[in-house]
Amino acid sequence: MSRSTNGPKWGWLGALAFLAVTIGITYGVRDLLKADPLREYVDRPISPNALEMRDIEYTSYDDKGGLRTKANVSELNATRDRIAVEMVDVRNGVFYVDPKTELKYAMTRATYNPPIQRLTGDGILTVEGKDFRLATMQAVFDGRSAQLTINNPVRGLLGGGMVDANAFTYNLKTREGTAQGITWRGQPPEGSNPAPGTARDWTVSAERTDLRGRIYIHTKARATDGEVIVLADRIEQNTETQVLVATGNVRYYGKDANIVCGRATIFRRERRAIFETNVDMLIKPKDSPAPKEEPIPPLQPVVPEEIARNRPAATVDPAARDSVRDGNNLRAYPIAVRADKVEYWYATGQRRAVVTGNPQARQNMGADGWRMMWAPQADYDGEREIMVMKSTGSGRQVRFINSIGDDLTAVQVEVSTREGDDAMSAKDVQGTVAIDEDEIPGRESTGGGTGGGTTGGTGGPPSLRGPIGGRRD
Repeated sequence: MSRSTNGPKWGWLGALAFLAVTIGITYGVRDLLKADPLREYVDRPISPNALEMRDIEYTSYDDKGGLRTKANVSELNATRDRIAVEMVDVRNGVFYVDPKTELKYAMTRATYNPPIQRLTGDGILTVEGKDFRLATMQAVFDGRSAQLTINNPVRGLLGGGMVDANAFTYNLKTREGTAQGITWRGQPPEGSNPAPGTARDWTVSAERTDLRGRIYIHTKARATDGEVIVLADRIEQNTETQVLVATGNVRYYGKDANIVCGRATIFRRERRAIFETNVDMLIKPKDSPAPKEEPIPPLQPVVPEEIARNRPAATVDPAARDSVRDGNNLRAYPIAVRADKVEYWYATGQRRAVVTGNPQARQNMGADGWRMMWAPQADYDGEREIMVMKSTGSGRQVRFINSIGDDLTAVQVEVSTREGDDAMSAKDVQGTVAIDEDEIPGRESTGGGTGGGTTGGTGGPPSLRGPIGGRRD
């Protein structure tokens, strides 16, 4: 009986125990399946850099095994995907564009992206190519296109001169680029030390400059070499020959003359300039100050017939008449010249000019006094201070008119502009000279009226013949 009673009791208890264990295992497995076995690692911060190194030489190659760049680096961090390499204190960097083209660089911080061959630098950095060595605070170099881009102020060497600019782009392969807000200062020849104020290579400032190898094309520009100042809408500068070609609203300021024209070519090494297209030249009075930017009054072109038709009454003031005819005051007043072309040598000891294209000159002397001359060509010797007005064909093509009624024509007129020398001579002169009544020899004044004489004529008032002043042959 006892065996039959105890057997079922333990069987039932065992079943309950088994069930409890089974339920516990089931819930334990379910909890285990719900848990993240990597949670401990996920919660930990994982560095994005797969590579961290110190004091190394970094090298990078393209997909063909060619070396693209190398540099000495104090600290390097590379991302796991190798898309970006962060570098600190980069020195002796070289980017190899092709066998003949390379960019040298040094940067406080740099990021290089090998797949796209893009180098970005910031902090204090320098970049150096065949034509430049520049310092700035940020730059981007695209190794595939060889394009350097700097969108912040930059300073350094460019094309043999010192440069400051607000922005700079340059292609190392084509040697072409642009600079915004540029000032370029040419350097004197190696070993020379020019004194302040003496001639030197050009200093050019411009709103924009297009770089074409050794040719720089400046927009809205100003150039000076210490002797002359040139302003123009466009200035093309050859940094090797130091020749400037200025076009568009050209203004030239020199020691002896200021000029406005449509085009000017200035050969700095020869100290020679050619001015063309509606040339207005203002010859300065003697002992004028150094070149400076100032208004240049234009000479309105006229023809002698227009003056002759509207000739004012002769001046009766003896002092005014004497002033107009006085050759000694030629350099006391500015002379406005209008011509098609002026070729001008401005070096000390070689100053001279050749003016062609029907030049005409006007000199205003006070409120009413003036004198004008026309000729096919005028030559000015600045060292001898002599102006020669020439005819280029047959006949008397040189004409002189003034405010007191003188009207003369000649084959050639030579005038001294030297202080204290009022010499003037003319070849084959003919025309009218206004004469006051009391100036006629052997005749008393009849009240201060005016008269006139005609050279080479007969009858009426006495005629005036021969050269005016001392003749120069």
